[in-house]
Amino acid sequence: MSHPGYSALSYIDSGPDENAKGVLVFLHGLMMSKEVWEHQINCFSGEYRIIAIDLAGFGESSNTASRNSYAEHAHDVHRLLKNNLITDVHLVGWSMGASIAINFAELFPSILNTLTLVDACPKGRKSTDFPWGIDSETADAMMKLLMSEPELAAEKFTDQVLSGSTDKTLYAKVLNIVRNTRPEVAIGHIQFGIQGDLRGMLHNIQAPTLLINGELDAFSPTQVNRYMAQQIMNVHWVELPEAGHAPFLTMADEFNLCLKRFLENANSNQL
Repeated sequence: MSHPGYSALSYIDSGPDENAKGVLVFLHGLMMSKEVWEHQINCFSGEYRIIAIDLAGFGESSNTASRNSYAEHAHDVHRLLKNNLITDVHLVGWSMGASIAINFAELFPSILNTLTLVDACPKGRKSTDFPWGIDSETADAMMKLLMSEPELAAEKFTDQVLSGSTDKTLYAKVLNIVRNTRPEVAIGHIQFGIQGDLRGMLHNIQAPTLLINGELDAFSPTQVNRYMAQQIMNVHWVELPEAGHAPFLTMADEFNLCLKRFLENANSNQL
């Protein structure tokens, strides 16, 4: 069931309220929505309370095109949890959602049981000391395409997210989600993200952390995850072979098994 939340955030609240193993919170990526977590909701809602959120400006949440910063989104998530009397969480963030999750870990460490970063990249722009970010020309081209030909931009973006997948049903579902994102919202987040640099926050993460990336992911390649694994104190890193930027969609069973094992180890204090 979807609920209106703080700042008109829409979210799914599923699973047991009592006797749950914990609260599992999911944050989506750029131009996406809470609907991308369908496989994880179905897998984990029997044991965990699930909160899957539409970030401000995305999905069914209110359109706040000026709300682009990761810290603002992290505060929105925290207020939603506080309003629901949730005081400790297992937080899962994908891509842009992973950047928001890193900010959440910096701002609200006391309520974070575990942190899972899926296809994360801690710095937006490519530089001499971080050669794996996005170059300005690529970002500018995407923003221009969003303004001039939003349908083509949506198709190109979906192609990149689902690289390697031949599932036409999945492609149609993700494309429909991308199409529903207002171009000005996407552009605002691209502009903010390209300037972002979260590297200084990584060594401050206190919660046990799982890194998951796809082997074929161009946005968050092996080198980025190796770098983050060296910066985060209590970390477990899994790279899924033959997966691209959305392994929780294209390799849902394998992804869910990795997350399940990580959470079970966390709950049994083996991390």
